[in-house]
Amino acid sequence: MGEPNPYMTFHLADKALLAVDRTKTYFALQHRHPDGQRWLDVGHFGTRDMAKLALDAFVVHGQGEKNDFRVKKVTISRTPA
Repeated sequence: MGEPNPYMTFHLADKALLAVDRTKTYFALQHRHPDGQRWLDVGHFGTRDMAKLALDAFVVHGQGEKNDFRVKKVTISRTPA
């Protein structure tokens, strides 16, 4: 495994944001916070498969171990203003 690559991390996160086309449901790739209790969103994806591919890329590029990441389905409930 190589050194962590912050440029790859930013690139993946940037592309993930573009992938969510204002949908009500998306898949969040999350990384475990150092406190071990919370999860932080790394990116949002339109499909679970794309989120899993990004998870694998983060692991391959040394951003963490596989169990430090998770994919979570998120549904936004929008109410009229």
